[in-house]
Amino acid sequence: MPLSDWHNGSGARLRLIARLQRDIYECIRNEISEDPFAIVDFPDIRNPGDSAIWMGQIRYLAAMHRRRPAFLSKMRDFSADDLIKAVPSGPIFIQGGGTFGDIWVGHQNFREYLMERFPDRRIIQFPQSIHFKSAKRLEQAKRAIERHGNFVLLVRDSQSEWIARRHFNCDIRLCPDMAFWMGPVKPLGEVGVPVLCVLREDKERARPDHTLAPDMPAEDWINEAAWKIKAAKAIGYASAALVPPFGEAQFRALDSAAHARVSRGFVHLSRARAIVTDRLHVHIFCLLLGQPHAVLDNSYGKVRAFMETFSGGTDLSHQTNSIQDAIDWARFKAGMAKPEGRSFSSSNCSAFSDIASLGSANEPSGGPLLTFIIPVRHPANARDWTIVKANLAQTVGSIANQTHPDWHAVIIANKGSDLPDLPEKFSVCYVRFPPNKQHERGKAKSREAFWDAFRVDKGRRVTAGMLTARDSAFFMIVDDDDFVSSQIVNYVAAHRASNGWKIDRGYVWNSGGRLLMATEEFGRLCGTSLIVRSTLYDLPAKVDEVRPDFITDMVGSHRRIEGILAERGTPLAKLPFRGAVYRVASPTSHSRTPSIWTKYSLNRKGLKQPLTLLRNAAKLRLITARIRKEFGLPAATS
Repeated sequence: MPLSDWHNGSGARLRLIARLQRDIYECIRNEISEDPFAIVDFPDIRNPGDSAIWMGQIRYLAAMHRRRPAFLSKMRDFSADDLIKAVPSGPIFIQGGGTFGDIWVGHQNFREYLMERFPDRRIIQFPQSIHFKSAKRLEQAKRAIERHGNFVLLVRDSQSEWIARRHFNCDIRLCPDMAFWMGPVKPLGEVGVPVLCVLREDKERARPDHTLAPDMPAEDWINEAAWKIKAAKAIGYASAALVPPFGEAQFRALDSAAHARVSRGFVHLSRARAIVTDRLHVHIFCLLLGQPHAVLDNSYGKVRAFMETFSGGTDLSHQTNSIQDAIDWARFKAGMAKPEGRSFSSSNCSAFSDIASLGSANEPSGGPLLTFIIPVRHPANARDWTIVKANLAQTVGSIANQTHPDWHAVIIANKGSDLPDLPEKFSVCYVRFPPNKQHERGKAKSREAFWDAFRVDKGRRVTAGMLTARDSAFFMIVDDDDFVSSQIVNYVAAHRASNGWKIDRGYVWNSGGRLLMATEEFGRLCGTSLIVRSTLYDLPAKVDEVRPDFITDMVGSHRRIEGILAERGTPLAKLPFRGAVYRVASPTSHSRTPSIWTKYSLNRKGLKQPLTLLRNAAKLRLITARIRKEFGLPAATS
């Protein structure tokens, strides 16, 4: 069934599609010349999304350049000799998608084989998402690209761009997914259900199980009747019977199969008034159809990253990390009864609006992109102020090491505090708060009393600092003796549409030591673990108007705010690199966290469980010159 061009829905949606098509053209146009070219790794698989990428690629080439590939091949039947015969010297394009990395390792192996087999060819990778779990495979890809020397990597989200620019020495360009070149599409078929859940069942599924209502149809969209695809290919072969060019029959057969799969995808989605999905191309299909849809993420953040970069700005989509929230929103959009306790209009609402989710409403203007907020304890709460001052100076130096210039830092300290010399971009907010009588855990009446008092003292200092910098787009609270990556602001600049990030990956460092311990639970250990869009704090006009729960939950506790924001429908993403260093074993630490050795190895649990001890020992890292530079760590003193 041929897809018909059709314009449905809001002008904003149509403008978005047109803009993304223009972006694709600007990104690729100089790669197409009169020379013959090849496209390899054709997606002869059941997923309509991969076929949509293929169709977008072919439509773009036909519409903007009046060209078609002189050679086409699937990965499993690729022949280097046939490619050379059809394209003796021209470029090789690789199918776009989400296979750059080690999740779908066969495609990555094929990509690296092409670079090795054709060292003299320009190889252009159509837009991809990047994800590596293995540092070894990432290094292998890095070496392959370096050796080839003429590889063009198009990436389809800012997170992938950041990974590519950090690791790969090649021509890197940010480019939307090619499926947008299919253009707006008319719904195919009749509506049969109010809401349909189209959820992954493969290795990219983020959740082991989705708990759905009994009346909620849920299925993936990869099921297909094999005979229909065989028939489509046969029709393609038959249409090429009298056409002489090399490979024409192969092209028509595979192109016909792709059309059949894409049509099946549109028919599948057209059954419902609203969709719930965790698939990127279901999101794209819904935009092309003009269909409301709630979007969950996949296992490594691909969907959210793409929406934050290109496509999350329409009223057709709602991002969330809650399956129940997604279903409630989709039911509402489908005209069903609104969820109990919700109050919102049919056009928009604060609980479900994309603007609130992406943080684009009431965006601060004129201020820095990111402001670091550094609350400093009362001098009376310091056992040795000279150490507090020295540690603070190191924290200041770490922050000042940012590679992107769009930032500011505010230190909140009591009037009269002896502070270190501060470089440019730092300011001081002086306060007159009294000492915290239970500042140190060992002196508190109970563990809960300690944390309650600590949250109040820290929270009001943080609030005071934020109020002086409320025109900032993002805030990051940094404890006065920790360290941050020099890439923080650079990453935020590449992902300005995000709600913010939680730092799960970081290091623990013995103050003055030579070793770090890598941790994947950094946010559980350390307060220097959140980057949050400023508007999500709902800051009061002045300190006197601050509610107690705001002090304790939003700014005094780094553990509570993440859940609060998720419940509001504005969840934080995970920072994809090690973002901070937590200093321990410092004599001025209020929590009295012991050394790495005492807490994680040479203790009763570690000695009784040798495997745990060995696992923790395997996390230790020698501080390299690169790590020291990235975090601004001082030279070892022990």
